[in-house]
Amino acid sequence: MGSKGFRPMVFLALLALASAAQLDDANPFLVGGVPAAMGQFPAQVAVHIGTTSFCGGSILNQNHVLTAASCVLDANNNLVAANTVTVRAGVLLIDANAPALAVQRIFPHQQYNPWTLENDIAVLRMLNNFNFPLLPQPNMAPAEMNHHIVRLGATCHVVGWNWQQGGPNVALQVLPVLFADREACNAVHNGVLRDSMACTSYQQPQGTQGVCAANRGGGMYCDNLLTGVISFGFGCGQNNSMTVHTQTRYYNHWIQQQFIRTDTPVAGPTPLPGLGGTGQGGDASSFSLSLAAALFAAVCALFLN
Repeated sequence: MGSKGFRPMVFLALLALASAAQLDDANPFLVGGVPAAMGQFPAQVAVHIGTTSFCGGSILNQNHVLTAASCVLDANNNLVAANTVTVRAGVLLIDANAPALAVQRIFPHQQYNPWTLENDIAVLRMLNNFNFPLLPQPNMAPAEMNHHIVRLGATCHVVGWNWQQGGPNVALQVLPVLFADREACNAVHNGVLRDSMACTSYQQPQGTQGVCAANRGGGMYCDNLLTGVISFGFGCGQNNSMTVHTQTRYYNHWIQQQFIRTDTPVAGPTPLPGLGGTGQGGDASSFSLSLAAALFAAVCALFLN
């Protein structure tokens, strides 16, 4: 294979490393948004992983939440323990007064690929059911799912908190974005886009808007329907990237399957792509994802030289 063939592989390895780093050391802000109104996005929840990591999520029904697989698998592709994950729902402001709801089981997509972030989707099963009010007040209701193709250039919205550990919190923010051209987005991200991914770009001049890594797993809404799960491509206020989302319409059947699962994925190592296993926890990897990515990038660099 020539050097041109290796360049996308190097990018994928570096993307995996950068993605893992973003989860642990993320600029926490959704930049350029405006405060969401009470009841505007009642499915949006905050997902805390331990005490330092933060993601978004969306309520699916009375006891399940949709988020990103990259939120619940660490840099070594280990599934986090369910008892370290809590969900805050029904609030616009994340603070000590917001009740933390326990998670019972975590179901990451069994074909999630940490190299390419394909199938970056997971379902959390709550220990107790959500108590939905008759109206979406105080800001809690299941998401309505989008089953249709979104037209190019459509205005959609991403939702997230300006959460920062130990810092002042800002109420839930909503940021209008444009459903972006796939070819342009694929060029920005060095050819890694898959059919199940969709891209959004920003409306305002450079340096004024952006989604950051702590909003990973949150919802992207088009026509008030949950259309995507925020996955990667975090401009974070620089307007220099297109954000990539996992399209929910590709996973409707898979999501429904998670509702009736009776197994309990075990926290710990999960197989890397191509090494076998189901990716549901409990099977040891041959080596850590971070080390594998670094070695792979180094080998590819030798070929490039």
